[in-house]
Amino acid sequence: MKLWRAFTKKQDKKLTVLQVASGLGTTRKTLSPIINGKQSVTPEMALRLGPAFNTTAEFWMHAQENYDLAIARKKVDVKQVKVFWHPQVA
Repeated sequence: MKLWRAFTKKQDKKLTVLQVASGLGTTRKTLSPIINGKQSVTPEMALRLGPAFNTTAEFWMHAQENYDLAIARKKVDVKQVKVFWHPQVA
């Protein structure tokens, strides 16, 4: 996740995956796939990331959702989708 890299680079010293994993109470094996975009941020991980980076769990969940949508938009062509509902204008 590019956002993850931005957070870890803003520190006074460069943080290793092992240091961050240890600080989060998890393992490098769990954290590494998240950093590399192969695993999503789960609600449980978001609860850890929030206080670790002085943000909120909601921040990390929204970041994950936005990332997922950006990836999906590159893969899904909605031009041929049939519209089934039109909101009525008063």
